[in-house]
Amino acid sequence: MRKSAVALLFCFGTLPVVAGTTQPDTTTARPGRHHSLKLGLHSSNYAGTLPTLGYEWTLGRHLSLQTSASYYGSTWRNSYSLVNDDNTVTSFSSSHRERRVTGQVQARYYFQRHTPALVGWYAGLGLSTTYTYAFLSSDTQPAGTTTQSLMLQPQLRLGRQWALGQRFLLDTYVGLDMNKTPGQLSSGRRPWIATPAAGFQLGYRF
Repeated sequence: MRKSAVALLFCFGTLPVVAGTTQPDTTTARPGRHHSLKLGLHSSNYAGTLPTLGYEWTLGRHLSLQTSASYYGSTWRNSYSLVNDDNTVTSFSSSHRERRVTGQVQARYYFQRHTPALVGWYAGLGLSTTYTYAFLSSDTQPAGTTTQSLMLQPQLRLGRQWALGQRFLLDTYVGLDMNKTPGQLSSGRRPWIATPAAGFQLGYRF
């Protein structure tokens, strides 16, 4: 009788140990990394190559939202000389300054089900806004002329984000940018044209 009671007490005493090994505490599990800060380059036939600063975060199991910004600035001068009929030389010069700021927002859908957040193949749909400021002055027009424009570009992307260890990633993509044709047609309408685009970004997940 005593041996049976001791065995029963031993079984009850080991239950917490067994339960602890079969049902681990999940409240202290490491949270997923659902945010990423990125630096990269974007290239297209329409806008050229621009540096980008981006931020992406998850909205759900397959969805994320990315915002990014780019800046481009350039200044250059042109000069030329003309020889007159009396063999005198007349020189002309002009100065051109351009500044361009671009911001974009993009919704992404990740196809994989069992990969970490912000890793894997994705398709993206976005909208880009570009503000351009240009100033031109010359010897014949020293006061100069200023032009400003605002352009919207729908975007389509197909890409993949590669995990580089636990924290870093590489975002590579190709796609299409929709742009209005430059100039004015006789009908008064400017149709949309699709131009290829590609780029990459190095990111840090947290």
